[in-house]
Amino acid sequence: MGNSVFFALSGVGLALSKSNQQLSFGVWFWRRLTRIYPSLILVVLFFLILLDNHWNGSFLGLVKLAIWPTQFGFITQLLVFYIPYYFVAKLDRIRLRNLVGLLFIPFGVSYLYATGFAGIAGAGEYLHPLTITNWIFYFQMMVLGGLIAKEVKAQNPLLINMSRNSIACPLLAGTLLAYVVTKALIVLNFLRESYFLLNMLIIPVIVALFLFSMTSSIQTLLKNKAIGNTVNLISGLTLEIYLVHACLLSYPFAESFIFPLNIIVFVTVSLVGSLLVNWLAQKAQLRLRSLTA
Repeated sequence: MGNSVFFALSGVGLALSKSNQQLSFGVWFWRRLTRIYPSLILVVLFFLILLDNHWNGSFLGLVKLAIWPTQFGFITQLLVFYIPYYFVAKLDRIRLRNLVGLLFIPFGVSYLYATGFAGIAGAGEYLHPLTITNWIFYFQMMVLGGLIAKEVKAQNPLLINMSRNSIACPLLAGTLLAYVVTKALIVLNFLRESYFLLNMLIIPVIVALFLFSMTSSIQTLLKNKAIGNTVNLISGLTLEIYLVHACLLSYPFAESFIFPLNIIVFVTVSLVGSLLVNWLAQKAQLRLRSLTA
């Protein structure tokens, strides 16, 4: 769920970005790299090398940690997705709708193959059929995010109507409930593990989340200066929060506190760490982007 929402939000931001329309692919892609790598390298150096000793001492090991393919699957996927998405984001709404639908074909085919996958001797992680299925689905969510962004920008009457409080709120509650109940039934062994079913339930949840964000209640809240600034701050820290959060999950320090103090400690450390990483990364970004100015 978290990765799907992350890629959908990435799709929204990139689809609405003016730089996507105005910059050449080379300059645009360089800007994407300078957004990701300073934060990634800082997190790798501090959490994975200094604290967790993930580095084996070799240059190749350092490249694998900090450059490619990294310890963070979503970073690897995002960097690959940037290449086709630059062109996808230029499509009109009709073509984007068609693309979202067409992506169900490779997703379904790869999933059917993955369900019968017994293992290939010597196959790496990225050759596993279920991993390929994941990649297809996450890219589909990125395209879906871009589609929703363009539909909202064009004031699609259906979306505007469905963003009313009386529709969007029950829709979000219902879709989330369906997902949580299904997940619980799988955990309790009342249902067999179904990657396909859970992914299909994620799609309406994402649409409902966007509709909920468009409701008059949420828009009124965002007009409050303190709330609006907080949301803008957190949205700008999404990458760093995700990176720091992923690293902290491997450390048991928060578990030593009783509930709910452990949650408070975990969130506080994640936020402070993300702010520090973002602050340092921005300084590096300015220097790197000046190379193409």
